[in-house]
Amino acid sequence: MKNGADITISDNSTFDYILGKMIDAVAIPYEDFESVKLYADGNFMLEFLKYIILNDGKYGLIKLCMIDVIASGIDFAVTDEYVLALDSNLNVYIQNAWNGDRPFLNEAKFTIVTCDCSEDVMHNIFLDETPIMVICP
Repeated sequence: MKNGADITISDNSTFDYILGKMIDAVAIPYEDFESVKLYADGNFMLEFLKYIILNDGKYGLIKLCMIDVIASGIDFAVTDEYVLALDSNLNVYIQNAWNGDRPFLNEAKFTIVTCDCSEDVMHNIFLDETPIMVICP
């Protein structure tokens, strides 16, 4: 880390809290990146997505653009770590956090990560100088 990331640890892991933090952060102008990201396992991601869909009245402006989640219980070759990106137009993209055998570059203006993500994904996230929130669901 060049100057070190601004890291906070939160014990509030309700979906409403997490989504509120993401929506607040995506609205803040940032020169280098457009999106905010959430890293978690497949089950967490599917429950989070279900929460967004079931609360359409509250989060109706969010558009689901790409969802690519395959739980490791279905396909054992899958690495069960995913990233949800929310851009400034409130478009949601969910994909595997891995690019082959390496994590995708984080490149986000704000990142939330669950504490059970792998060391490789955590290391990749902490390379950025952007704010990071670690939650333990």
